[in-house]
Amino acid sequence: MTTPKENPVELSPSEPQTMPRTNIDFRSQQGFVGTSILKLGVFLAITTVIAIGAYFGAQVFLLDDDTVDDNRRPVAVKRGTLLDDVTASGSVTFPELESLRFDISGTIAELLVEEGESVFEGQLLILLDDVTIAALESSVANAEIALQDASENLADLLNGASSLEIAVAESNLADARVNSINAGEDLTDLINGASSLEIAVAESNLADARVNSMDARSALAEYTTGSNTDSPALIKAKDKLSDANQALTDALLTADDNAEAQDELVAAAQEVLEETVKDYSAQISGWFGSVTTELDRVLEPDILFGNWGTTVDKIFSESTVTVDSPPDDLETPWNESIVWVWTHLTPYPILTNCETTSLTARCPSTEIDDAWDVKVAAEEALAETVDDAFTAAKSQQILVDTAQEAVESAADEVIDTVNEIDIDALAASLAEKIELEKDAEAAVEDLTISVNHIDINALAARLAEKIELEKDAETTLAELGVLDALQIKLATAAINQASANLDNARTELAAANLSAPFSGIISSISVAPGDQVSRSTPTIDILDPSVITVDGTVDEIDVLSLRLGNQVAVTLDALPDQVLAGVIDEIGDGVNQQGIVEFPLTIALTPPDSVELIEGLSATATIVLNQIDNALLVPLQAIGGSFTQPTVDVVTESGFITTEVTLGASDDFWVVIESGLTEGQEVLMTIAESVDPLEQLFGGGAIRIPGGAGGATFTGQQRGGGGGGGR
Repeated sequence: MTTPKENPVELSPSEPQTMPRTNIDFRSQQGFVGTSILKLGVFLAITTVIAIGAYFGAQVFLLDDDTVDDNRRPVAVKRGTLLDDVTASGSVTFPELESLRFDISGTIAELLVEEGESVFEGQLLILLDDVTIAALESSVANAEIALQDASENLADLLNGASSLEIAVAESNLADARVNSINAGEDLTDLINGASSLEIAVAESNLADARVNSMDARSALAEYTTGSNTDSPALIKAKDKLSDANQALTDALLTADDNAEAQDELVAAAQEVLEETVKDYSAQISGWFGSVTTELDRVLEPDILFGNWGTTVDKIFSESTVTVDSPPDDLETPWNESIVWVWTHLTPYPILTNCETTSLTARCPSTEIDDAWDVKVAAEEALAETVDDAFTAAKSQQILVDTAQEAVESAADEVIDTVNEIDIDALAASLAEKIELEKDAEAAVEDLTISVNHIDINALAARLAEKIELEKDAETTLAELGVLDALQIKLATAAINQASANLDNARTELAAANLSAPFSGIISSISVAPGDQVSRSTPTIDILDPSVITVDGTVDEIDVLSLRLGNQVAVTLDALPDQVLAGVIDEIGDGVNQQGIVEFPLTIALTPPDSVELIEGLSATATIVLNQIDNALLVPLQAIGGSFTQPTVDVVTESGFITTEVTLGASDDFWVVIESGLTEGQEVLMTIAESVDPLEQLFGGGAIRIPGGAGGATFTGQQRGGGGGGGR
């Protein structure tokens, strides 16, 4: 510490004489003499500054510690309590406010409370109308019936099937087996088609029918041959009939020639199809053995291997990794031994997951697909050929029908001309023979139409469906004799659901009467008797007056010092003489308002016993951050020196002595002296009466020292007086 230097002190004439000593006049005289000498020194210093330079003069003037201001007064060093606190302003709120709503829809029947009335927890507030309650009671009754039905269903499952149910299941199984057999026979008949003998017989019948119709025409023509005794009209009618018969004969011959040509085309296409069917069948039996069924050899590959539950690549891949020749597995539709021979004993590799095949490396899946595609193409070609033949036959038939109609018309004219029964009989016989010929042609056409692969697939799918239904019937019959765990589980779940529905119905019935959720005060009522309400309709607002908060804000400088649970002293404008206790309940996120960041603060207030508060009252909350008791205090305006070496001017009998001190915590007015002073000493405190331009330039005011830290407060010109405490 530097050696204190003693300086005289001058008090201005207007300064109150508050020094508690008896030598005030002596100090005043000494101060006057000191002031005169000081003024002379200042004058000489200023003159020297002007001569040397404004800069050095200003430095000497500003840094001269011996300069004594006439606006300072002595203040006693005393002990007291230093408070570091935060103040926040806000208003009283009641956060425990609940808007009550019904959980169901209905009509208000009666209000049991009024606004402002105190209620207790569970007290009835509103009753709904009888219609709503009756509907809810009906829902409860229906839910009880549903629960009873579900319980009975579970009991039936646990008791097992009755004799009647078993008999019905056996009957269903028998029907399913018959349907499967019929579907299999239909598919077999379609695949086998008509035999060569049946086709030959049908063609022979057609030839006979055509001969019979020709004979009938000849007989009619012979009988109606003209003679000299015929009338001109009869001769003309017979000539017309003869011409019509000739035209019909020509049409029939042309139709026969065309039909023969079309039959040859159809036969050729049928032969190609039969070869492709044999090739595809050979692919299936060749790759997988003769154990494959006839049905397997006509099914499309995707359907076939879908029925088998595997793929070509999987079958051959599994065989490839098998070292020894396996025996044929009777459970599979193919011969494992044949497949093993392909994958191990052929001179060329058998490929899987491939798209091409050759003589040096064969791909079973590709060859099977290609054979099927060739078969499908042959079927399509045959179908197209048959369609062409059918179209040509229809065209020829139209010509034959036209000629036939001409013959019939001419015959009718002859009949009309010659009124003899024999002619009518011959004409009727001819018409009958023509119909028999048409029937024979249709029979041949039906037998020669090729089997459509679409029809085969449809019947195969139908057969698979019937087989699946037969399996289902077998499963149903088998399951009737045992308890089905899944059905029991589902029945149990149904009971649980029915029970939950019943609980919900009972809950809704109980919700027909609105009760207070807690003890409090009815703040508002939004409905009246007769109003319709739903889940979204507010009815009554109830608040809990025992839960009171004060909502305020603090700035960002103070918020870091606050903690949840800090004790708070709250004063109300309406109760200026009463301090209420509270704690910090919530600190919100900061909000920037016009460049100022403020943090919302919620304080839980302990309700006073003597008065009932109302919402909206203005409140001031004080939070004590730090409290130092029995501390040695001086005003901040008494501190001088620098930040690292703070000093005070201690009053002596002859003036003052500048003494270094150690500073502690401070507020806006007081600072704690850790060392350098003792209680009862007096120090000089600056009283700010005007603003010095140099002070504005270089800055003034105190630097606040946080509580508990050592150090000092550096001041240019100390701030004016002020109260301690709040921020």
